[in-house]
Formats: sequence, C-alpha cells, structure tokens
Amino acid sequence: MVVFSKTARVMEPRGYAAYDTNEKNIDGAHIKGGEATFKSYDLSRICKVRHCYFERVRKIQAKYANDNRVSKKIQQKWFRNQNNKVNSTLHKVSLDIVKHAKENGYRIILKDLKHTCKSINSKVLSINKFDGKLSKHSKKLKRRLNSWSFRKLQSFIEYKAKWEGVKVVYVDARNTSNVCAICGIE
Repeated sequence: MVVFSKTARVMEPRGYAAYDTNEKNIDGAHIKGGEATFKSYDLSRICKVRHCYFERVRKIQAKYANDNRVSKKIQQKWFRNQNNKVNSTLHKVSLDIVKHAKENGYRIILKDLKHTCKSINSKVLSINKFDGKLSKHSKKLKRRLNSWSFRKLQSFIEYKAKWEGVKVVYVDARNTSNVCAICGIE
C-alpha cells in the first residue's frame, strides 16, 4: 500500500456552489457575482443497479436456500460488482463537482445528512405483538433509502476538495427542501 500526501493551499471563494443530494440526482446552484446558474447530475443509474442486484440476490437466496455456502459465494461476487459500479458513478460525479468548483473559485455547500438513516428507520409506539413498536415507513421505502449512497458521495466530494484546496461547508438539512431552488415551488 502506498500513501500519498499533498499540501494544498485553501483558496478564498469567489462564489458558492450549493448541492442538494436527492435519491436519483444531485442538483447544484452556483452563485458568482450575484448571478445564479444551475447544474444537475443524474444518479438514477445507481438506483437501477442496486435494484437489479437486489432482485438477483433474492432469486439466488431462494434457489440455494439449502446450500448457504454457494449462495454466499455468489452474493459476495455480486456485491463487489455492484459496489464497483456505484463507486465508479459516484467518483465521476464528485470529480466533476470539485473540478468545477476549483475552476470557478467556488466554495462547496452540502447538506448535513447525518441522521437521515436514523429518521428513516425510526419506529413509533403501537400495538405490535413482537416488541410494541411499528415502523413509520414501509419496508420497500426503507430498503430503497437505506441503500442511498448520499454519505459516500459526500465523502468523495470532501476528500477530493481537500486535495484540490476547495473548502466544503455543511449546513443543517432541516427545512432546506421545502422550496425548489430552481423553480421556487413548494
């Protein structure tokens, strides 16, 4: 293993680029000199890849229900392939975001989505014969949102920005998605 080190000079921002991470895309608003421009990156391929592999694994689990060894071996290979495809897409998007910010002298602003999974998986008190709690969201929605790679994308953006000397700022995500940044509609 080879470790690289680089001392990057942090530049003073001449503008700002704010990104809203959604399930199937990441939208950016760039503000420089009082003028705003918008850019969007399509992440729907990641959703398709994850869903495709989920369905494939489900079939293998049913087919090899009695032979756990074979099932695990196939699943490991598929999860590796899935992660490679997802990471490839995320690396391309994060590289483009940081490259654009560096070229234009932007500071990158991202939502702080630390507690998103916690709120997705939260349960409410109810009459449940097992533990007295029920989930607030459906199993399908929780599976979909828990496989969402928002934190991985943010970490890719963060380390690439540090490498290039671009500052990344996190803002509280509460009430930031009430109004569309592009059209202004709630």
